Amino acid sequence: MLWDYQSNPNEKNWNVLCGKKDFYKKIFLEKGKNNALSVINVFSTIGGKEFLPEGISWLTDVFKSNPISSLSLTSVSSDRMIKGLFYNHISKIKSDKTLIDDYVWILNRMVDLGSSEAYLFRENVITYKNNS
Repeated sequence: MLWDYQSNPNEKNWNVLCGKKDFYKKIFLEKGKNNALSVINVFSTIGGKEFLPEGISWLTDVFKSNPISSLSLTSVSSDRMIKGLFYNHISKIKSDKTLIDDYVWILNRMVDLGSSEAYLFRENVITYKNNS
């Protein structure tokens, strides 16, 4: 299954995923919710171009309904994902209230789990959000 993909941080896009966002969203919300770490691995590498930034809302929904699954936010892939979201999608994120709320929620949860990197990005997002 796609969500079991063993990520290679240098792979950034798979053409196989293009145009299939709704299909994979349905699979994730039905089957992948118990494997959030695998989803984060995909989002931070081969699926980032196709699934982000909207995918952060999928993750947030899962984490809110199953808080223990948010422990997957302690991974290296999570750090890579939040960086990619900031550097590649912050303009789109800040223009959508749901996306900015979900992104800040993920950053807050990562900070709660001890991520200093998420703390720095959260401060940048808050500054960026307030200056726009």
